[in-house]
Amino acid sequence: MKNSLKLTTIFLFIVIFVSFLSFRSEASQATENENNIDIDSSRSLYLNNCARCHGADGRSDTELGRLNDSPDISGGRARKKSAAKLTQLISKGKGSMPGFGKRLTKAQISSLANYVRGL
Repeated sequence: MKNSLKLTTIFLFIVIFVSFLSFRSEASQATENENNIDIDSSRSLYLNNCARCHGADGRSDTELGRLNDSPDISGGRARKKSAAKLTQLISKGKGSMPGFGKRLTKAQISSLANYVRGL
């Protein structure tokens, strides 16, 4: 009888432990998928609003980029500016760059600023 009780207890412990590991794995994967959605959304915002001048890679090697003398924002160059400064530049524009404050939400602009900092 004691062996049967021990085996049942061990079996229940293993089932609970495996369930816990499975739950943690699913939660981790859900967070990872949310992050991918944010990255994809930020990239899409960049490609739709900025890439015409700054290029997909941020090097400004585009016809409009050369015409407007758009700065190269690749290779971490944009990281030299604070997130607040980038947000302001995107919102209000500067020089030939238009402001996007009326076209994009604050959350989109913040997401875009973070994306640009990672180019």
